[in-house]
Amino acid sequence: AALRKALEPGISKGVKSSYIKRSGPSYRIDPGEKGMVDTETFALAFQRAKDAKDPEKAAHYLKEAQAIYTGDFLEADKYEDWCAHEREGFQQAYLSILKNIIALHENKRDYQACIRYAKKYLKTDPYSETIIRSLMRYYALDGNRPMVSRVYANFKTTVKKELNCGLSDETLELYRRLAAI
Repeated sequence: AALRKALEPGISKGVKSSYIKRSGPSYRIDPGEKGMVDTETFALAFQRAKDAKDPEKAAHYLKEAQAIYTGDFLEADKYEDWCAHEREGFQQAYLSILKNIIALHENKRDYQACIRYAKKYLKTDPYSETIIRSLMRYYALDGNRPMVSRVYANFKTTVKKELNCGLSDETLELYRRLAAI
């Protein structure tokens, strides 16, 4: 009953659900012809991107999959072990998709798009030094030197405060090089 109300909030008592089908003592969810399961659609778009021979077609599928991902799998059950493996798998696929989209835009020298997708990546994995370094490079290539310093300083502060550690030598060296330009 709770699931029925969640899927169809305005449904009246006694009216058959459009999505929940009963067969004897069992129930199943049936999204119908026009319905979709976001996890399946996401996985399909990601697989199509991997299988695509044409880079433009791959880019289309990557962006389609990226748009479907709106947050962690079963976000309300964040600390439940039974779905942790699936959650981690979808999250890693999403991060891989973002890296691929960033690479596509980098090849086109579209640094504004690289910056936009790098920021999306960091919303899911805020401690990725690899993406932070890329973000600093994209700002430098886009001619926005103040943002290079801001990204570096914010990340350095966050890592020190939240993880109680410093940045890698690679990140420090990149910042020094970019700041000297």
